[in-house]
Amino acid sequence: MPSADGSIARRFGMVAMWLSLLVCVFVLLRKGGRIPFTAPGPARRLLGVTFGAMVLMATCPTKFTHHNGVYAGLAGSVAVLTAVAVGPRVMRSPRNRALFAAVVALAMAQIFTSVNQWWWVSSFGVPWWNEPPAVLGIGFSRIFLIIAALCLLLAIWWHVRAPKPGIPHRVSPRAWRLAKFPPLMAAAATLVVFEVFSFTAGAVAQYPGFSLASSNIHAVVGNPCGLANKVLVETDPNASMMQPLVGDQFSTFTNGARGFVPNGVGDVMSPDEQEETSSIAKSFGDKSGTGESATQTGGAPLPYGLDAATTPELGTYGEEQPADLVTGWYRLPAQHDRSDIVSIAAAGRIQAVGPNNGYVGGEPVEIEYGSTDSPTSAHALGRVTPIDIGPAPSWRNLRVPLDRIPATANVIRIVAKDHNLDPQRWVALTPPRIPKTHTLNDLVGSKQPVLLDWAVGLQFPCQRPFDHKDGIAQVPGWRILPNRLGAADTTMWESHAGGGPLGWSQQLLRSQTLATYLAFDWDQDWGELQRLAPIDPSAVPATPAVTQETHSGMWSPGHIYTW
Repeated sequence: MPSADGSIARRFGMVAMWLSLLVCVFVLLRKGGRIPFTAPGPARRLLGVTFGAMVLMATCPTKFTHHNGVYAGLAGSVAVLTAVAVGPRVMRSPRNRALFAAVVALAMAQIFTSVNQWWWVSSFGVPWWNEPPAVLGIGFSRIFLIIAALCLLLAIWWHVRAPKPGIPHRVSPRAWRLAKFPPLMAAAATLVVFEVFSFTAGAVAQYPGFSLASSNIHAVVGNPCGLANKVLVETDPNASMMQPLVGDQFSTFTNGARGFVPNGVGDVMSPDEQEETSSIAKSFGDKSGTGESATQTGGAPLPYGLDAATTPELGTYGEEQPADLVTGWYRLPAQHDRSDIVSIAAAGRIQAVGPNNGYVGGEPVEIEYGSTDSPTSAHALGRVTPIDIGPAPSWRNLRVPLDRIPATANVIRIVAKDHNLDPQRWVALTPPRIPKTHTLNDLVGSKQPVLLDWAVGLQFPCQRPFDHKDGIAQVPGWRILPNRLGAADTTMWESHAGGGPLGWSQQLLRSQTLATYLAFDWDQDWGELQRLAPIDPSAVPATPAVTQETHSGMWSPGHIYTW
């Protein structure tokens, strides 16, 4: 699979091990049951143990790509044995050496048909994370195929020129130096150089933002908190609202609306979330399993803690006419930081720039920037398309970096339209903000209990997982999730049905998603931070009565009764 499970690095380890096993067995059979210059007993046992491990691994019901790490020690030993088996003192035939080089090149061609992808944040900035590696339109796999073909032609040439049986095959010193070239070692070195280059290029491309390489370097020099220092959290979005040029928030935002109406928000759940809600509803006896959002059944609060009393919201859901919106002008701060962004809480399907400069289809929403003519009027200078990390149609924050707006502009406004009458193609928007943020590390710190999803723990080493003592779990105050793709897995395993901590935490706590951004990497979905608050504020932690008893190893508590 061309995914993180079947990425280039993972393929190489497994394919090289399989190739080494086959070569060692071939040499054993050809050399009378032993590989010259090796002890026959240990060599046979090593190959037998490796084959046996593969047979046992075939019985594992799941997660074989995780369990494949058990091969590391075995594959390394087999590789050493293979280096001897194909060395020039054992494999002296130039033809056979060329054939082996062709097979190695062919294996590398298959390996490089995959992507250079790593899990979650490890892929940030890494080249070719979503496509097979290529340079100037020429794929690496094609290059290795050409090398394999050349080696095969060389093997045919040496086969044709081979002397009669029993006569040593003599070649020129230059040809023998070529034949002595170690292809498997060269392939391993090529992969090491490729991966070191990949992570170095990722660190350079991401700088000064987060990358796995820069995070490791910071940890070595005494700053080990990783991603927590790069995630920016907007703790109070109501305080970040941009000020209208004229009038108040509601009149500035709504007076230029046609077809955009208050509470015009449809189902904000993605298809995956709808399916999950439906299955959970059915498991608890809801035969309808409709999974309708709260918005559709009587109104839902605005996201990220936005106050509906001070924050207007307009949408096109349920409207059966073309809709247009041109808001009033909003002032840009006179001394704003060019590294800041304009943020807009939005829902629906919106035409925008997606992650990694990709295209996101939907209805057009743009930020129009301009310059003031007088204290009460302005003229437009141009427009910029926002960044949308998705997923649609959920609530999320559209982003426009201020460095994409000319320094001559001092006001902005939102221009949007929805002329698509498809009921599923709607748009909902709130006024623009310039977020006032703190880092996640400053906000959460190292003392508060946190529910760290299992995918994020290594990137948040400074945050403290909630405790377990005397069989009782501490109630967490925060939850940190990976990106949407990863969160689908972590939520499933941690849910009520999976027997995880969400089974009891969701009975005790309400979650509120905070607006977050990855510093210097605005188009990246790093994950999500949730603040957890008790459903019943008067509830207090249990105080257990703990007793200690000592029993022998032969002690039996008696029969187990069932009801």
